[in-house]
Amino acid sequence: MTSRRPLRCVLVGCGQVAHEYLTTLRDQDAVDFVSCVDIDTNRAMTFAAEHSVPAFGSPDEVLPGGGFDIAVILTPPSTHLDLAHQALDAGAHVYVEKPLGLDPIGTDALLDHARTKGLLIGAAPDTVLAPPTLTALNALESGAIGTPIAGDAALLAPGPETWNPAPWTFYAAGAGPLADMGP
Repeated sequence: MTSRRPLRCVLVGCGQVAHEYLTTLRDQDAVDFVSCVDIDTNRAMTFAAEHSVPAFGSPDEVLPGGGFDIAVILTPPSTHLDLAHQALDAGAHVYVEKPLGLDPIGTDALLDHARTKGLLIGAAPDTVLAPPTLTALNALESGAIGTPIAGDAALLAPGPETWNPAPWTFYAAGAGPLADMGP
C-alpha cells in the first residue's frame, strides 16, 4: 500500500467556525495545517498561536504564493468567489463553507475555473447527504407528495448576535439567512 503525504492546508478566515474546522480536521491524518489567513492579520496571528499553526498572514499575502494543496475558506459568503479563484490560481483544491458563491453566473465561472485547472472544489454543508434530506428528495422525485407549490423554512435558533462575535456580517448586502443557512 502506498502512503500519501498529508494535504498541506491553508485555513482562510480565522473567525468562530475556524476553531471547529481546525479541531475536526486536525484529527485527520490526511491534513496538515501550514498556514491560516484572515483580513485581520492580528486575528490570524492569535489563531495561529492558539492552535500551533506555523504561519499566518492576510489572504493577499499568502494565497498567491501557493505552498499548499487545499484552501478551506471560512469567510463571509460575499468573499467566497474571489478567495476561491485565488486559491485555484495558486494550484490548490478548494473547500468552501457554504455557499460557493452568491450568484449562479459567478459560481458557474468558479466551477469552470476549477475544471480548467484540473482541481477539485467542494462546499459545505454535508447535510445535503443526510438521511432526512435524502428522504425529502426521494419524496419529491417519486411524486409521493404531489407537485410542490410553495416552501417554508424556519431557523429555530436565536439570531447570530447570540453566538457570533461579528454578527453584522450576516446582515450585510449579499449575506443574510438565505445565503448563510439556506444552503
